[in-house]
Amino acid sequence: MQVAAGDYIVRMDQPYSRCAVNFLDTQFFSPANPSPYDDTGWSIPLLRNVKVAKIEDKAVLDQPMTLLAADAKVPGTITGSGSVIIVDHNGDTSIAPFRFANKDVKMQAAEEAFEAAGRKFSAGAIIIPVADRAALEASIREHSLAAYAVDSLPAVKTHEMVTPRIAYVHSWSNTQNEGWVRMTFDKMKIPYTYIGDTKLREPNLRQKYDVIIFPHVGGTSESQVNGVQGPDPIPYQKSSLTPNLGVQDSAGDIRGGMGFDGLINLMKFVQEGGLLLTEGSTSTIFPEYHLVSGITVEEPAGLFARGVVMKSQFTDRNSPIAYGYDSDNLAVYFSTAPVLNVGGGGFGGFGGGGRGGAQIPGVGMNLNPNAVQPTLTTLDGPPPPAGARAGAPEGGRGGGGGRGGAGGGDQAPRPRVILRFPNDPNDILLSGGLVGQQALVGRALVVDAPLGKGHVVMFANRPFWRYQTHGSFNLALNAILNWNHLDAGAAPPAAPRKEPQ
Repeated sequence: MQVAAGDYIVRMDQPYSRCAVNFLDTQFFSPANPSPYDDTGWSIPLLRNVKVAKIEDKAVLDQPMTLLAADAKVPGTITGSGSVIIVDHNGDTSIAPFRFANKDVKMQAAEEAFEAAGRKFSAGAIIIPVADRAALEASIREHSLAAYAVDSLPAVKTHEMVTPRIAYVHSWSNTQNEGWVRMTFDKMKIPYTYIGDTKLREPNLRQKYDVIIFPHVGGTSESQVNGVQGPDPIPYQKSSLTPNLGVQDSAGDIRGGMGFDGLINLMKFVQEGGLLLTEGSTSTIFPEYHLVSGITVEEPAGLFARGVVMKSQFTDRNSPIAYGYDSDNLAVYFSTAPVLNVGGGGFGGFGGGGRGGAQIPGVGMNLNPNAVQPTLTTLDGPPPPAGARAGAPEGGRGGGGGRGGAGGGDQAPRPRVILRFPNDPNDILLSGGLVGQQALVGRALVVDAPLGKGHVVMFANRPFWRYQTHGSFNLALNAILNWNHLDAGAAPPAAPRKEPQ
């Protein structure tokens, strides 16, 4: 390969070279090994969407190099002159911190690629119509962004980027996993209001917030809705006996979770134009309580995917969630669940993997799609029990071996799949251990489900896992930045089907 000036070299002739290899190389975990305690794949270049190449020629060590004395940082630049500033969106995770750092500046997002200043910009580029260059230049440099000043607005369709009021929900039953997401927001200086799940019982969420983030909790959808249980009140407050409690949040009684009241409030929040962003286990709640249509949660027997780096494919490059990504593929972190089937059969993948479903078929067996899912009925009053199929006896499960939202009728807006697993089961694993990958074929990883005037964006992957998955950060950050324009780039709805006379 050709090594260019400015490239970074990690030398292997140093005492800690094995540690570098451990992080930079790929891992392959044999299914014959004992059950792992933690992740089986953690390849940093893949998770951070960074190009790394292994050089076998030792002659590279003889080339002139400068030892880094501080953390590497790309300098931000602004070139050209004019009253309009364009900030390119090339997948840099500094786009969101830059927007929030300049929240009072009017900015627009380009919905399509365009040309200006003698170069091509991708969809998602930020256009600042009447820019105060003196006020913005320091921020552009601080956030390592590439900006260009031009004389006039480019001829491209745009929408205004309104900085949202963010509520960040934690469950009182488990805060470890949501802490990784909170760490990311804190480091990026993205402002939010930190609330416990019990606060979701309070009405009028839409009047207070534009975006609600509900990170992974773990457990079933029922346990996530019901929260901590117990016969007596459980306070979490600062006192003379507990001076270190109640610092980030406190409550006189942490029992009960959001409950049905909170779940209904969340549904109303979205219907009134808000964005609900979920990841991991919390992405099962709305499908399993039938609050969105066309999405089924599967539980395939025989799937082993403990903390794995997977290959994914973009299926909707026009969605604002995909802004800044220049490749059709993206490495993502996935750990066991949830497996989301959109449209009752995914993209020709394997079905029948619900609770108690059949074992994953072996080589040479037919991979049949799921059966057609039942039709979603209108939700009146409290939601049906999670997993209960509309029109089925209480406690029943949805068809096709999955749980949750049905196929939906022509009246319901169709979910928009942004990212999914490949169709080839042998083209999914990038690093770690994986068995039964046939169950993941074509399954959705990032889904944008319209609901009323708003959206529920569900991540089956974990976009902020342990602050390592920088390559996936923008999937969630793009959704947040474009929270009230997620319909941008969507295909027009299909014309109503005419029945034969």
